[in-house]
Amino acid sequence: MRKTDVRNRIMNPRWRDLGGYLYEFDSVLEQAEYAVALAERAGQSSALLRAERVMIRDGDSSLIAEAEALMERVNAQVEVLNPVWVNDQFGSVPDVPGFIAGHPDCMRRKIHEFADRGPIRVFLSTACSAAVDEDAVHKRGIATLAMVMLLKEYRPVELYLFSESTIPKDGMRLRLQTAKVDLDNIDLSSFCYSVCSVDRYRTVDFAISRESTSGFYYAESEIYWGWDYSGWNQIADPKSEYRQNIRSCLGAGELDIVMNPIVWATDELQTLVDDPVQWVQNQIDEHATNLREEECLI
Repeated sequence: MRKTDVRNRIMNPRWRDLGGYLYEFDSVLEQAEYAVALAERAGQSSALLRAERVMIRDGDSSLIAEAEALMERVNAQVEVLNPVWVNDQFGSVPDVPGFIAGHPDCMRRKIHEFADRGPIRVFLSTACSAAVDEDAVHKRGIATLAMVMLLKEYRPVELYLFSESTIPKDGMRLRLQTAKVDLDNIDLSSFCYSVCSVDRYRTVDFAISRESTSGFYYAESEIYWGWDYSGWNQIADPKSEYRQNIRSCLGAGELDIVMNPIVWATDELQTLVDDPVQWVQNQIDEHATNLREEECLI
């Protein structure tokens, strides 16, 4: 686990004064183990945390069939990118200038082609408000995995789960937590539980939120989203100043994808619940410029 002061990443002066920390875990299991140790060190009951640690390790096999079925549908129905034109010795369209110049690759054909660049990072928030149905959280987690695994066939992708929170007793300083998902050795049962269980988020993430910047454990403190965010619109709107500051604190680059917490019912959320395959297609289309090679011109 790495704990980083993100004060210098915060753009809003008022929130910069409050400051914050980024907890980076190499896995969701490591995050749970840190929460258990934190509670036990503070003399608090860790029974629920230890139970969550077992569930994260062993997973929930009842979710696997639904996850696999959705991933198969996404692979079959979702179009990742529009094809691009390239020169070759065969193809459906002649490259007349190339033919006149005597180039052997004077035909044009369409292929899917991607740049050999660093990985795109996808940050999936597992946080949600109490007003959101658990089924929506469940479906978004599985749909996001299906999207990421599909994209991974075309270019490098890294997936991180994250949450944000703060406690008044520690001066409203931000706590950001990220946990990396090993996509090369993924345990589908464990992953499904980690992203679909509201209990995991509200037990493990909340426990770590109670650690103060000085190491003190506030066992009874209320937990808020983060800073003085000036209302729910700041939390929900991906273009808001609050969300842009969270993105900066995560260290997300221009091409990285940040999937924000579910705050309330929206048209996008309804699409996710009614037709998760279409939701994945919408996400792919929205972020297509992050993945596409520049198209060759005829």
